[in-house]
Amino acid sequence: MGFIKNIDEISHTDLHRDVLEIIEKGLEAADPEKVFPERLRLEGEKLYIMGREHRLAGRVYIIGIGKASGKMMNAIERILGDRIYRGAIIVPKGYRVERKLNKIEILEGEHPIPGKATQRSSERIMEIIEEIGEGDTAVILISGGASALFEIPAEDLGIEDIAEITQELLRSGATIEEINTVRKHLSRTKGGRLGKTLKRRKAHVITLIMSDVVGDPIDIIASGPTAPDPTTYCQAKEILRRRIGRKTSEKIERVIEKGCRGELEETPKPGDLELEGISNIVIISNTDSLREMRRESKARKYNTIILSNTIEGEAREAGKILASIAKAMLRIGEPTKPPAVILAAGETTVRVKGKGVGGRNQELALSAGIKLKNEREAIVASIGSDGIDGNSIAAGGIGDHTLQSEADALGIDLIEYLENNDSYTALSRLKRTIVTGYTGINIGDLILIASRRRE
Repeated sequence: MGFIKNIDEISHTDLHRDVLEIIEKGLEAADPEKVFPERLRLEGEKLYIMGREHRLAGRVYIIGIGKASGKMMNAIERILGDRIYRGAIIVPKGYRVERKLNKIEILEGEHPIPGKATQRSSERIMEIIEEIGEGDTAVILISGGASALFEIPAEDLGIEDIAEITQELLRSGATIEEINTVRKHLSRTKGGRLGKTLKRRKAHVITLIMSDVVGDPIDIIASGPTAPDPTTYCQAKEILRRRIGRKTSEKIERVIEKGCRGELEETPKPGDLELEGISNIVIISNTDSLREMRRESKARKYNTIILSNTIEGEAREAGKILASIAKAMLRIGEPTKPPAVILAAGETTVRVKGKGVGGRNQELALSAGIKLKNEREAIVASIGSDGIDGNSIAAGGIGDHTLQSEADALGIDLIEYLENNDSYTALSRLKRTIVTGYTGINIGDLILIASRRRE
């Protein structure tokens, strides 16, 4: 069975089914259990990662954090086998890990807002790290979601303080770069601090990263626990002022102010010798998915191009732009002629003003569907590769040329739903939500524009 659980229900036309099956191929291309055996090879004490040699010295510990850490763990266990001494991973609560071996503890945390389980699991990770000695090797598996799943608050902050500011930043429409800049300066684990701890224990450190952030910046993905951090307390202060204003809690404001005045140690910066020798390697990204989706689209006889792997901005505005591209394909045959598929990836944002259920992918699809009203056959589909879109149970949604007319027939006011950030409710009533559940993958969002001339 594939990732998409409701593919038959939402395949209203042959074009819908093609779109969904192409997305399936994109998800498969980012599956660590498929990719790791292709890119990692163990030969004695040497681990070759994408052809480059790395030495596995001493005892080998595996530490995994993030939404994809379960699949990453299974993949690395099958490759390293008895070479692994011990380790632990943190996955989102409710995510079931199907074990292949039993070398590694499975812990849970809350996502997207950290809670007590996150802190307990993070403290357990640090207990294991305290066992690592000189000459041992730590293989760190990092994927998106780790910022919420791996957290020990700094100073006199509690996990509830981190939860509150995370919630406020998410609702404000802050970018992931802005959110993680703040989180790195309120944490004992983020912004290179985990890396510094490991290097002080004289360990060899290899970090394998599944990127869910536009451009694959290693300091932003999962808040860069083993990467140098170019941001500062003062930058975090400015982000809080601009995004949150006076709503910032006094405890958080006090920590940021102390850091900005130089009274707290900054995160390790680029060039910091204490991080020297750490290998931070992006092993999987959205490019892998886009290239496989392009191959599959061409095999299905669609004219196919990759538009961008760096889509950002407000989800509803991005939806309008993507719908306009679909219209251009149908009307003037640009940027390519139908039958056509245009592929994109990235991560948009939503400024939450309403009280509905939804997420950025469904909001993008709903906005696009409204704009595609009465066009010839066209689809804009968007899916979160992790399988969870916002506060809904869906992974994403589909906007198409009949969405508005079907809504009108049922008395559904799509604009009203959009303004209330209630995209899931609208799209689910019209059978346009894509449901996967947790995928064990996290490479950001996959977007597909498809058109076909009516005969």
